[in-house]
Order: sequence, then C-alpha cells, then structure tokens
Amino acid sequence: PWKDEVWELGSPVMYKLRSTGGKLEPRWVEGAYLGTSDTSNARLIADMATLKVQKVWSVKAYEATEQWPNQHIKQLLICHIR
Repeated sequence: PWKDEVWELGSPVMYKLRSTGGKLEPRWVEGAYLGTSDTSNARLIADMATLKVQKVWSVKAYEATEQWPNQHIKQLLICHIR
C-alpha cells in the first residue's frame, strides 16, 4: 500500500533543493506537483521560474493564495515531451 502523501495535479508545493550555493541560500523552493516517478518514489515538480521538471524526494504542502493556471502546466509538459 502507498503511504506517502499525494497532491492534486498542479497543487502548489515546496520542494527541497538537492544542493545550494551556500548556507544562506534558500533550501526550499515553490513549485507545482506533477506526480510521482514511475521508477522511484521521487516526486515530479514543475518549476515555472526555470520551465523545468525537477525530480525530488522532499516535498511539503504549501498554502499558496492561488494555484498555477493549468495552461502553464500543460505548456511545461508539452515542452518536455517533445
């Protein structure tokens, strides 16, 4: 049985960067939940600032004022499928 938390597609989340430039750099970044990897327990998170999909393991809920528009997530997915 699956025990980890799952969020709705496009839900705002915070994800932990693998490494940062230094101790004063932010370690948690805002993103949108896309799903779980087929090959591992890693989460797939959309970083709209860089237009990249990040594969991460540390994710937590984020109470944003609004969700990202679905058209932005669709655009991001189309760019990475090509």
